[in-house]
Amino acid sequence: YQRRVRGSCEYLYLLLYIIVIFQNTKHFKMGSIHTVVPLLFISMVGHLITLIMLFFSRGENVLSSLPSSYTTPQYNAADTSALVVLALSVIFLAFEFAGLFSGVSLFSVSLNIFRIFSHVIALILLSFAILEQWSYQSLWYIFGFLSVPSVILEVILFVCIFALKTNR
Repeated sequence: YQRRVRGSCEYLYLLLYIIVIFQNTKHFKMGSIHTVVPLLFISMVGHLITLIMLFFSRGENVLSSLPSSYTTPQYNAADTSALVVLALSVIFLAFEFAGLFSGVSLFSVSLNIFRIFSHVIALILLSFAILEQWSYQSLWYIFGFLSVPSVILEVILFVCIFALKTNR
């Protein structure tokens, strides 16, 4: 137990460090891109690695949400649901990587800071889901509140740049 608490404190220290660095987005100049983009890339890669780890250990999360006497169709339905949310998360993350590598969202500092927070919080919550064997249904909430808004903002940015021909 003490080891888990110490590990979670390290995540909180990292999150507090990021918050202190990026308290006020008004003061960001062109040089901040050299800080924000690597942090975004690292947080996205960490989120992807955590999703891959969860993919291979999803059986425990599925079992934790089922009653003690479950049937095979119940297990298969829960496993399919967990697999769907993990696949959607990876697809959404791939779309965000495409936006980052294409340069569309590269210069949108406030969007990138939001995405950093979103990916770091998702990474922490998914790590706890693996370690503490949360129910697979909690993965849907993490997906809905942390992955979907980032992709929606990315799509809006794509539409603004390519369809409406606005400046970056």
